[in-house]
Amino acid sequence: MSSIVNVAQTDSVCTHPVSPIDIGDRYMEATNFFGGVIVDICDADWSPGVTDATSDVEPFESIKLTYVTTHEDTMRVFINGALNWDWYYQASDNTVYFTVIPGAHDHVEVAYHYDPDDPHGTGTADTGDTG
Repeated sequence: MSSIVNVAQTDSVCTHPVSPIDIGDRYMEATNFFGGVIVDICDADWSPGVTDATSDVEPFESIKLTYVTTHEDTMRVFINGALNWDWYYQASDNTVYFTVIPGAHDHVEVAYHYDPDDPHGTGTADTGDTG
């Protein structure tokens, strides 16, 4: 992800004043969250931002899940908002594998249940028993 935006006047190369309301704070926050590149809109060279934005457009063959599902049968995959069945889940590495690879610009979402007391499936969740 990259953002080509108005940055704070102190960081800007703009020759005209930049109004605080025009600064792309939310875009920059999102870009920083994803480790992207922020480019001042007045900079003559946008290539660092353009290069960064196009570097991860390769399609994904799989998605490793953050948490271990507690109900594998309720897992759902959506591609561009539509329910999709061209995948399988492999519990041994907690990964969804696609049998038909989504396109490079497709938006993929995986929905599943997990135990918030044991999100990584370690089996060491506190049962609340006191004796």
